[in-house]
Amino acid sequence: MERVLKFGRLIAYAVLACGIVMGTLSIGTFYYHVGNNPSKPVPALGQVYPLDNHGTFVYVTQEEHEYLEWLRLNRYLVLPALVFIFVLHSMGQRSEKGAPRVERS
Repeated sequence: MERVLKFGRLIAYAVLACGIVMGTLSIGTFYYHVGNNPSKPVPALGQVYPLDNHGTFVYVTQEEHEYLEWLRLNRYLVLPALVFIFVLHSMGQRSEKGAPRVERS
């Protein structure tokens, strides 16, 4: 059981690291586009996909739009994964408290 908990902890740290990277990329990319893209659509450049920042719209290309959506979806997958791993980890710790410790030689 101890080996499973160590593996679970490793997975939790990996998912947490991915979440931090994805969150940073998402926020950084979002604010980069808000500061550098036009506030009106430019069909000649393909900047026709609206990006909303609390009522202020800028327009991005299809590739930028798909990338931002991919980051947003990953953000919504990482948080539930972290909660799930935390619950499994805490259940494993509770079950270990009641079990007698076995020494291995």
